[in-house]
Formats: sequence, structure tokens, C-alpha cells
Amino acid sequence: MKLDPRQLTHLQAVIENGGFGRASEAIHLTQPALTRSIQALERSVGAKVINRQRGGLVLTEVGELLLEHACRLNKAERELQRHISMIQGLEMGELRIGVGMFAAAGLIGPAIGLLNQHHPNIKVRVTVAPYHEMPERVLNGDLDIIVMEKSLLTDRDQFEIETLSPHPMAMVCRDGHPLQSRKKVGLREMLSFPLAAPKMPPALAENFKHNLLKTVPDLAEQARDLATIECDSWRILLDVILHSDAVAMFPIFAIEQELRSGRLHSLPPFDIGIDFRLALAYRGRRDLTSSEARFIELLHQHDKQIFATIRQLMSDSA
Repeated sequence: MKLDPRQLTHLQAVIENGGFGRASEAIHLTQPALTRSIQALERSVGAKVINRQRGGLVLTEVGELLLEHACRLNKAERELQRHISMIQGLEMGELRIGVGMFAAAGLIGPAIGLLNQHHPNIKVRVTVAPYHEMPERVLNGDLDIIVMEKSLLTDRDQFEIETLSPHPMAMVCRDGHPLQSRKKVGLREMLSFPLAAPKMPPALAENFKHNLLKTVPDLAEQARDLATIECDSWRILLDVILHSDAVAMFPIFAIEQELRSGRLHSLPPFDIGIDFRLALAYRGRRDLTSSEARFIELLHQHDKQIFATIRQLMSDSA
């Protein structure tokens, strides 16, 4: 029995994408060609690998074994590529970065731009993903480095973690908002307007609830359901704020230009007492490639620069 690695990759794509249609789009192969590939795999092993059931596709016992083998092969190939990148250094190679919503807004881009400016032959792949997915994707070898809210990195024994600066957050509104000209805005009054927010990581949600409990006790129990508009796209969330009377909580670094231009305004004097604690992480017990080490260096430099700039902005606005 001789297995074709491409057929194993096709099997993995079908299962991971939940069907032949989405898998064919993901791997840029026509659906009939993908079907023929799976049929050829079944002929090679002399057994069915996938059964169609009412709830979808289900792997047979042989299919489960083949999928495990396919995953191991893909992981070994990625590890081989990483070692080749280490040998090639900063002249070539590939870097795969995963970021959460706010890390993608104003923090990651400049560091990647600097990396590309100095080392244009390094291929960089950036994935903006839900925070709960990224740690597993690092351990599976799909991503090299992730940048996300630090409290979400719970299984820390498997990661090397480097903490970034504690970035302050602010409640903001659009220019011309009914609350904009007020010198003092109470939290209850602020929350009488719609609240737009991303789905908060648990640590941020608990901090927000804690501050509500201190300030407006009767609202604290509703804290998790206060958001009228919930969106995990920073750009869409920003557009919502700019075109409505909703208020929102943002890391200041993500909206620095909007604050300086006057498109957004922070709501005084409520100090929400929440810092956005980001960290970068990568799989532990391995050597960094030259491109990974260089990116991490540039990210720390940019992070410190942003932190100093935002502190100065807050001081000037006080």
C-alpha cells in the first residue's frame, strides 16, 4: 500500500472544513477533483474513509487513522520549514503571526512594516483570529507567534510568554455626541447610551464588572449583558461609534489618531481602571528563528514607543 501525501492533505481539508464544497474552495481544487482524490485514497487503503450521514461527514476507523497520520505529516513539514528558516536566517523564511482584534489595531502593523523594510524577503502571514483559538494553533504548528490578551494564556507551561506594556483603556464617543461637551459624565449617565463592545476576554469582563460594582452597584449584575452592539471587528466597531450615539471602550493606542483628529472624544472623568495587558507567546522549549527573534525585537520597540506616546497624550489631555 502506497499513500499519496496529497490525498491525505485533501482528507484533512475535507474534515477541517466540514465538507467537500468548503474544502475545495480552501485548497483551490475543484469539487469533482477533490472527490476523485478521496476515492483514490479509499482504493489505496481498500476501505471507506468517510461516511455521509444526516448530520454531515463522519470518519470511519480507517479514516481516523489516516487523519492522525496526515496531521503528523503536516506538523513535521512545518517543523522542517522552520528549521530551514533558521538556517536561512533573515535572508529568507516565513513568519506566521496570529493576533487578536485590538492587537491588530495599531500595534502589529508597524512592527511588521519595519520587519519588511529591513528584511523584504521574509514572507509574513498574519491571521486575525478569535482569542480562544490561537494558543491551540501555536501548539499545532499553524502559527509561530501570537499576540493576545495575557490572561487568556492559561496553559503557560507549554509557552514562552513575553509581556507587553499595560495599555490604558478609555470610554469614548463620536464628535458631536450629546455627552461630548460635558466636563463630568457619571457612569450611569454614560451607560444610558448604547454600549458597543467586542466580546471581552474573561479578565477584562471581570475588571469591568468590578468597576461597575464599585460605582453603580445595581448595574453590576447586568454587566455581562450591557453591550447593545457586540462586534469582534475593530474597524466595524469604530464605524459604529462614528455613526451613532453609542459609546465604547477601546485601548487608547487603537484610536490614537481618531482622538487627535477630534473624530472621537474620551469621556471624563471616569477612570475605568482597566489596562489592556497584551503578551506575545510562542511554543516553548524550542529555538527562535532569526525572523521570529527580529520581529519580537521590533514589536517590543514599537510597543514601548506607543506606551510613551499614549502616556504623553493622556498627560496633555488632563
